[in-house]
Amino acid sequence: MSDIIVSVLISVAVIAMLALYVRPLWATRKARGVSIADLPDYEIAGLEQARLLYFYAPVCGMCRNMTPVIQRLMQQRQDIISIDASEKPGLARSLGVMGTPACVWIKQGRVSRVRLGVLSEADLMSSLKPENA
Repeated sequence: MSDIIVSVLISVAVIAMLALYVRPLWATRKARGVSIADLPDYEIAGLEQARLLYFYAPVCGMCRNMTPVIQRLMQQRQDIISIDASEKPGLARSLGVMGTPACVWIKQGRVSRVRLGVLSEADLMSSLKPENA
């Protein structure tokens, strides 16, 4: 009997962990196709020309690793905007950003994709090439 209880508890724990992993991914999928003109805080300078929105949080450890990479890219490019998610939670939420770091790609004024987690500089540069626009 106790083996059955242990098995059920393990199954419930695995399902709960999967749900916690899948929920943010589902939210990012729902953000695809959203027009940036419909976003809260649309008045962010340069948003209409942006190709990449980078969301970070000052207290995020992974963001501390990725932010210098983004800052280097921002020095080379004018189409990347860095946004503190803790200062613009409504904007982050409307784009399906449920954690940081997160990157949101914009194509023709609409969200084309959202990625949560750390990305390498090579991945970021590749995603910003004109053929991937």
